[in-house]
Amino acid sequence: MKFVFTLIAAAVVIAVVFGYAMAPLPSFFYQSLALLLVGTGGIYFYLVDIKQEKPDYFVQIYIATLFAKILAYGAYMFFVVWEDKEGAANNALFFMVTYFIFTAVEIIFLYRKVNS
Repeated sequence: MKFVFTLIAAAVVIAVVFGYAMAPLPSFFYQSLALLLVGTGGIYFYLVDIKQEKPDYFVQIYIATLFAKILAYGAYMFFVVWEDKEGAANNALFFMVTYFIFTAVEIIFLYRKVNS
């Protein structure tokens, strides 16, 4: 439950900070935030479940989820750039900053879960 609260709090902080820092907001602001929020949450809970059910395969599955995220998010960013060439830099900046923050939250909570 702490993970969900922290992830949502991070999303709110990101939305507020970018709302004040970037005018206008990137064209895919809400879509990117939602995708990263749901993707990070889903992968975290999947990995926690894997750690409990198949601990011997945790590292391999974690690496596979990283590969899947790179492919899925890369395809999404290709679509974003294709749809909004003028706003591509702002969309990419927002996406990457948000991705790094959410990934840091995910790694911190997974580390605590795995080593407890």
